[in-house]
Amino acid sequence: MASIIRVDNLQDSGGNSILSSNGSGTFTNNLGVANTPSFYAKRTSTQSVSANTWTKIQYNTEEWDSASAYDSSSNYRFTPQTAGKYFYSLGLQMRPDNGTGNLVLIKLALYKNGSIYSNATIDFRNDRAYEGIPPLTGAISLNGSSDYIEGYTYASSNSDSALTIRDTTDSPNPNWFTAHRIIGA
Repeated sequence: MASIIRVDNLQDSGGNSILSSNGSGTFTNNLGVANTPSFYAKRTSTQSVSANTWTKIQYNTEEWDSASAYDSSSNYRFTPQTAGKYFYSLGLQMRPDNGTGNLVLIKLALYKNGSIYSNATIDFRNDRAYEGIPPLTGAISLNGSSDYIEGYTYASSNSDSALTIRDTTDSPNPNWFTAHRIIGA
């Protein structure tokens, strides 16, 4: 035998609505559980990078930013105003400027408050003009007031002193930066 309970509003003992339905299957969650703040930004054009130096990646276009916590126009950083643990992910693809040299080393790093927090490195010695690095992902604790995170890269080539973060001719975009608060952590 199946049982059916029909309600349009679940309330706590104080009469506060914690879950409601409009009768058509659309629910409103009033529990305060959301993976926000969150953002997703990408690089939509090439960016020049000097070889053998750490350079901030200018992820300049936002797909979304739930709390206006990512600055895509000047400092290219995420400064959430909600304390918590955050999941982050960064993607990057580069090439030598003249297109004939070979990349030797690419590093991708997440900086927290101006210092390296985590990084990934790919070291190769072959004849590829374009190289990508596996995404850098992880979790970080942010205080919700002054902590911020940014993406940086360091790269070298066997013949070029200048390198370029790729443009967006590939789909999906190879250059991204995203983060969201982890519920319950």
